[in-house]
Amino acid sequence: MEFENSNKLKGYLSNESKRLNIHNNYAYTYYFLRSFLKRLMYNHNETFVVNGSMSQLANTHNLHRPITDLDIVSYLDIIDSSYIIEKTINNQIDDIKFSLKEKFITTNETTNFKIICNFDKIQHMIKIDLKKENTYKKIEKPLPIIMKRDVEYKINTIPIEQHIANKIYVILKNYEKNKKMRKEMRRYKDFYDLYFLINNSIYDSKLVDMYLEHNFERFGEIDRKLLDINLLDNNFMKNNEQSYLEDKVKYGFRDIDFSKVINVINTEIKGRIK
Repeated sequence: MEFENSNKLKGYLSNESKRLNIHNNYAYTYYFLRSFLKRLMYNHNETFVVNGSMSQLANTHNLHRPITDLDIVSYLDIIDSSYIIEKTINNQIDDIKFSLKEKFITTNETTNFKIICNFDKIQHMIKIDLKKENTYKKIEKPLPIIMKRDVEYKINTIPIEQHIANKIYVILKNYEKNKKMRKEMRRYKDFYDLYFLINNSIYDSKLVDMYLEHNFERFGEIDRKLLDINLLDNNFMKNNEQSYLEDKVKYGFRDIDFSKVINVINTEIKGRIK
């Protein structure tokens, strides 16, 4: 038994949230997501690949912003992979008891889960996004020790180069979409994530180009010939800084100036979109 009771766990997570400088609620989310993922990887590591923030953690060994949910992909049909998730929820093998609160099928390739985690008197909800995906590159990485009592274990994840390519593509796609619809740019966590991926990892630039080209060909949402490589100019920074600051509070970004984030990303995009 890792903790004798809920008071012991509360004290531990309270201390860790202060040490890591994250909101107490995020500490609970991280703890229970990590616990669920360990159970899932132990029994079904051949079926699922971790994406999103938890994958970035495995690739960079750096918790650059609080983890709010778990993104996983599977080559299986969404019904079959969802069944495995539910089976894992119901497999009560330790002191943490999981129960399904809600399952929402958004498309025939995506399912969202809301899961209640119970330990003694503690009850906390976590979210999991599951997608059917056949085009990922799977590698094995250890999930590093972030909280003092974490136990390192291995997960299947996508490589850092695919993360960087995906973030670049999402930023370009959203920029083009919002420009056509005359809407404000959103999802500044993608900007922030890309900044930290570039600055906190060693990666193969040619592989990034390969994955980015694959995204252009696969999705066909962006005409590369019409892309404006000067899209993130001084006017963009001026017009969007307030929205970035709002996301900074919402997602718990570190204190990094928007101009610094944009300058790094601008250099990266200009070097790849020719």
